[in-house]
Amino acid sequence: MYNYSSKGPESKKLSLIINKGVRMAKYQCSDENCDMEVMDIKCGKCGSELEYKTITRPDGTTVGVSECPSGCGRIKSPMCHGHDMVVV
Repeated sequence: MYNYSSKGPESKKLSLIINKGVRMAKYQCSDENCDMEVMDIKCGKCGSELEYKTITRPDGTTVGVSECPSGCGRIKSPMCHGHDMVVV
């Protein structure tokens, strides 16, 4: 297992854990008063761990998503009590 860090959009530090070639994102609540974190999110259809990726909108902005490597679909960042969770 290796840790990889880089600067991402909004100057937030992006840390990904690389394990067996799959990059699993660790999410943290964006509310400064909450320390909830989640990781290892899996697809409900096939059981694969979702991979963190970015997609580009037509206006050129990017959005972080978690995507099933088997092609079952993708989700925007998880939510915690009404706040988006961000990749840490």
